Amino acid sequence: MNINSMLFAEVNLFSVSLLGMLLFWFRRGTDNSMSSRWYTIVLVSFILSFTFNAVWGLLRAFSPALSDHISLQYFLKILFYVFLNIAVFAWTGYSETEMGNREFNDMEQMKVTFLPMLFMLVMVCTDSYTKVIFRIDSYGKYTKEELYQAQMALLVFYTGITGIRMLAKAEYETDPTKKSQMRQMGSFPASFVLSWILSDLLGPEFPIICAFVTIWLLFIFVGSTSERISTDKLTQIHNRQNLLSYINSKIRSHEDRLFLLMMDIDYFKKINDTYGHQEGDQALIRMANALKSAVQPMKRRPYLARYGGDEFIVVAEAEDTAEIDMLCEEIQKKLDYYNTWAEQHYQMSISIGVAEWAEGMTQKALIEAADQVLYQVKKAHHKQLDAAEV
Repeated sequence: MNINSMLFAEVNLFSVSLLGMLLFWFRRGTDNSMSSRWYTIVLVSFILSFTFNAVWGLLRAFSPALSDHISLQYFLKILFYVFLNIAVFAWTGYSETEMGNREFNDMEQMKVTFLPMLFMLVMVCTDSYTKVIFRIDSYGKYTKEELYQAQMALLVFYTGITGIRMLAKAEYETDPTKKSQMRQMGSFPASFVLSWILSDLLGPEFPIICAFVTIWLLFIFVGSTSERISTDKLTQIHNRQNLLSYINSKIRSHEDRLFLLMMDIDYFKKINDTYGHQEGDQALIRMANALKSAVQPMKRRPYLARYGGDEFIVVAEAEDTAEIDMLCEEIQKKLDYYNTWAEQHYQMSISIGVAEWAEGMTQKALIEAADQVLYQVKKAHHKQLDAAEV
């Protein structure tokens, strides 16, 4: 038995087991969004890639005559590289989708992005004839060839571009939990950079790629778990528990003037009573989506949370009240847009109360100030709505 090859196979199988559990837990708590689909492809592709690498290692560990299995070794190693490339492309799609880039939702635009990867996949699939990426000689010895460096450079390029963009975007994220998660995702290219360097130093018998990729994916998953705990399951924005700790942190440290916007949906109980609680849930989701769209273009993105029931809170820093007034207008515009596409028999509207933090104010005092303003705004707004129905 070849001990080095056996160890190589065991590490790959251990990575497959960990990623399999990761996939199981991810699918249990995920939705059917585009980013979730991309991340599922990432995990499945890495699992398949490392599985084929493990089988390749087992073959080398137990086969008495490796020269009899050259074609099978090529086949297994080619599949390892094929699914490795697919996993990296899927990671790019996942990262870009998480950042709100719609390029990976459009098949025509995605084709252009996929071209460099397609070239490498062709090179990989024909390697048993060309021997340009790796070579397995008549004695079963595996060696890297000229295009191996190009292969690793491509993996670093795809993950690196999205990683740099993610890290840059993280600097403008105001939510500490989200910021940490974005930084973790942005660091993922380091797994391929380290693999590239160490694989040349240690040789092909060391399972460097699977070890580093698995460690980084587990690291990212643990970070995303804390984010999911702080997220409202229905609307996919932050929940009340995370909101309160965030307000405390912003009171202690903020650069510009600090504002809290409290809002609720006008006559939300009537929506529930007339159209049912399922439609009420859809109204809450529509409200959250309108908030997400309204704050998306802002460089210093405000913090969004569902405070409870049909109440939502936005915490934002701004230079003046005019900027906050524009944000309130944008929220209503986006809500009108989502109302149009919803094609319901009611026109959902909201009332917004705005309070500015002043020196000495506590978290509770700031929320109460916004709540008092909301009460007055809602009272006046409801009079207008009632008059319009007469």
